[in-house]
Amino acid sequence: MKKILSYWKVEKLGDDINNKDVNAYWINQPNIEVEELLKLVDEGKILIIDKPYSIKNKGLWNKLIDDRRVIVSINMFHFGIVLKREGQRKEDFLLRYLG
Repeated sequence: MKKILSYWKVEKLGDDINNKDVNAYWINQPNIEVEELLKLVDEGKILIIDKPYSIKNKGLWNKLIDDRRVIVSINMFHFGIVLKREGQRKEDFLLRYLG
C-alpha cells in the first residue's frame, strides 16, 4: 500500500475524520455518516475503505461510489480508494492487488 499512497502523494494517513492535517483517511467504521465522508472527498481528501465487501462496509462503499462527487473509485478487494479528480470522467476500477 505504500506505493499506492506514494503515487497519490499521501504524506499522512489518518483514521480520525476530524483531523484536518492529513490528506487521506483510513475508514473502518461503517457508522460514519456518508455525507461527512463525501464532504471530505469534495475537499480533495482521499478515502481508503477497509474491506469494502465486508458485511459492515459494503453499504458504505456502494453509497460512496454511487455519488457524483466521487470521480474515481479503485476497488482492490481488501481495500478501496475513493477520490475526486478534476478533469476526469467518473470511473470505477477493479484491480487485483497482491500487496
